Amino acid sequence: MNFFNSICGTYKIRISSASIAEALTAINVAQIHIFDVTFVDELTVTGTILAYTYRRLSALLVKRGDSLKIVGREGLFWTLLSLRRRPILLLGISLFTMLALYLPTRVLFVRVEGNKAVPTNAIIEKAEFCGIKFGVSRRNVRSEKVKNALLAAMPELKWAGVNTYGCVAVISVRERSTDEQKMHHSGVASIIAKTDGVITELTVIRGTPLCKEGQAVKKGQVLVSGYTDCGLMVKAEAADAEIFAKTRHDLCIVTPVKYQKAAAITPAGRNYYLKIGKKLINFSKDSGISSATCVKMYKENYLQLPGSFRLPIALVTEELYSRTLVTDTEDDFGWLTDYSGIYLKNQMISGNILQSDFDGRSTNEKYTLTANFACLELIGQMRYEEILEGNGKRN
Repeated sequence: MNFFNSICGTYKIRISSASIAEALTAINVAQIHIFDVTFVDELTVTGTILAYTYRRLSALLVKRGDSLKIVGREGLFWTLLSLRRRPILLLGISLFTMLALYLPTRVLFVRVEGNKAVPTNAIIEKAEFCGIKFGVSRRNVRSEKVKNALLAAMPELKWAGVNTYGCVAVISVRERSTDEQKMHHSGVASIIAKTDGVITELTVIRGTPLCKEGQAVKKGQVLVSGYTDCGLMVKAEAADAEIFAKTRHDLCIVTPVKYQKAAAITPAGRNYYLKIGKKLINFSKDSGISSATCVKMYKENYLQLPGSFRLPIALVTEELYSRTLVTDTEDDFGWLTDYSGIYLKNQMISGNILQSDFDGRSTNEKYTLTANFACLELIGQMRYEEILEGNGKRN
């Protein structure tokens, strides 16, 4: 009996007849095959037949007046048919088969190699926007379009390649050296005015100055050009200069007289979520929307496999805290004047405040502070020029 017979299914039978020899001869004439024939006694014989020949054999023996009885079933057919009584096992086998066929065609893990200065998380984050992410097709990941998009998103990379090994996408990168990164960002640039002012000091390192000390300039005006006329040719480079000017700034700050602040924070509860990719499944009864007095703290525990592979599946614990708000009142303009000076200095590239003038007004609801500042600051700001190729297209 071969493998095909096992798949079709077989019956273990017992034949009883007054003349076993004549019964076997009739079966052979009808071209019904019996395997493993064993004589039990003079009137009885056992054997194995294919399941689909049982009806023909039964009709033949009944016509002769012989007896036919099934004593057992064998073969892969009957084994699979018995699974109908075990639906959970059948469902598990079907699911495992589908996953075994589907998962090898998808990317489940992303690994980065060859990077030193560029963080791995930064590369994985950029790669996700370029199409290298959990569940994507392996065929799409290895396309040239994806690799070119990754290089365009991260100029600090000199080369990138993506290979897949099973369910793992390996991003191999080569970083640019410090000199290469400078060359990559270099180009023709001019120095423009960051704000209006009167120039007090001008030091040009590279480029052609288009202004002089004592000159009033407007915001956006070109102060030092990146193009230098050398007679027979025009030299294009990145201009470099230090330009200080006297400037004026006007600020207006409005703040309420009364405001609320947190007085005490106490634990208020805990919620659990299942995070799959970027989707959250809430296990709590409420919707997860809390009041303005509620403070939330999140903790994510990702599922990891041996080999430091992290699945994009995490159990998120959300700690809730309730804070008590109290109403407080500002007494004067003192903190507003200090804040205005700090804010202005943070907006400067470099410089100092020479003179300040404040005018404060108050009502029952708000404080209004108008401030005027005279400053000495660095107003030079680099602006890269647009380079046109011979065909008129932008580079």
